[in-house]
Amino acid sequence: MFQLNGKIHDRYTLELKMGFGAETDGEMALDAWFFFPDALYLNADTYPKASVYRDVRTMVRLMTPVFTLQQIADPTELPLQRLTKWCRLVAESQTERHCRMYEHQVKMFCNVVKSAVRDARMPVPELCNSLQSLFDAYRALPAQTGLNTAPEEQQRIFRLGDEYISRVAVTRVFELSSPTRSLKSTSPSGERLGVRQGAGNEVAGDEVSFLSQELEYERRQGYILPQRGDDARNRSFLHRAGQLKKYVESELYILVHERSNTFLLQQLFFMLVAGLSMIFATVISFSFQQSFGNFTVELFLALTISYMFKDRIKSLGQQWFATRAGNRFYDYKTRLALRGQRIGWRKSGTSFVSHDKIPDEVQSLRGSVNTLGAGTMGVTESVLIYRQRLALFPRHLSALSHYPLAGVNEIFRINLREFLRRMDSSHATVYCLDDDARCGNMQAEKVYYVHLVIRARLANDTKYMHFRLALTRRGAFELTELKSDSPRACPK
Repeated sequence: MFQLNGKIHDRYTLELKMGFGAETDGEMALDAWFFFPDALYLNADTYPKASVYRDVRTMVRLMTPVFTLQQIADPTELPLQRLTKWCRLVAESQTERHCRMYEHQVKMFCNVVKSAVRDARMPVPELCNSLQSLFDAYRALPAQTGLNTAPEEQQRIFRLGDEYISRVAVTRVFELSSPTRSLKSTSPSGERLGVRQGAGNEVAGDEVSFLSQELEYERRQGYILPQRGDDARNRSFLHRAGQLKKYVESELYILVHERSNTFLLQQLFFMLVAGLSMIFATVISFSFQQSFGNFTVELFLALTISYMFKDRIKSLGQQWFATRAGNRFYDYKTRLALRGQRIGWRKSGTSFVSHDKIPDEVQSLRGSVNTLGAGTMGVTESVLIYRQRLALFPRHLSALSHYPLAGVNEIFRINLREFLRRMDSSHATVYCLDDDARCGNMQAEKVYYVHLVIRARLANDTKYMHFRLALTRRGAFELTELKSDSPRACPK
């Protein structure tokens, strides 16, 4: 199983999300070609490898186990069953293993709830009823398992989970309510509910009742809530929401231990080049010494020139490795580990390549879209390739959790600011004829297109995808997946 989705995370960040199943056995290869228009002036000199890796951030995380809201609230199903067991065990004995597994179960329960709330497809009143049943089941656990008599630290972990799922649920219900609607109901404490007001139909009574009760519950628990006109409080709300998200989702993220993949090879090559340059200088010095003797002007000049060539040989060898030989190897090798257990590895490399080094299938996909309507490409482009090889150990992965693991997601976030650095002025004047037959002009925004062709290979299965990223000087505003025919070889 392989999935790839792209989106604009914000106007300066492109996000690619690659997912593959936990049953994947073998090496997965991903190659991504970025086609930059010449006007952006991006090449190996202006955009070196160090800058590319500075702008690319990768995160690896497990796919969240899939359960419905009804299944999560059912005490016989895995999420609540496992959580109940470890709540009871940690209440009886606070051993290191009990505390660790208890916190793991709270975090996994919260992640499962978030995924179920996000993917729920049901009328909002029905969603509110399902959420209320889930809350009742979760909040009844301390009394049922004796957790309310456990040390404060364990109870605090449970309350963090309660705050997280409450915030996820309330946010989702607000999102499903049209932003043009108004909530004219007040909470039991007399405060207006915090959504935008505007013309439109009022939200159904079930939604108002659910939101009112849940927001009042959050106030009683001392959870921070946003409030109109209180910037300091709202900043605190967003900060805590971000911290809660990181805390809960930390259970799914895979640690990466990255190191240079060519360091040893590079040092060996540099030693070889240094040896060759020394041999050259020594041969020259011995030859002139034998011919002209010691302490002569000729020998002095020969030694000077030989050492000049010696330094240039070393420098050119290092440059050749950096620009040519180094591109044939992967720059970094990454060890993937979850809770101290190695579960796989990843290699990555990047370089600018000439068009004759691009596979015909990729050339065909890039050439299949042309606004000029003739030829393959209307302008000169520089091409950056990002290469990755990744392998998982399915047996190691499945042994780390009682939850069924669907697979792994790898998230790439690419900072686009370097792409915008050399763009022209964002607007240009264009002319038109107005309705009254008078000449007029207006400002039009200049746009640049970066094409991205991705090839993913797993076993005997190869998949191609083609995206077009639209950029202006203000950042990215559109990412389009281009539908093309099956890749075909370009004519020779």
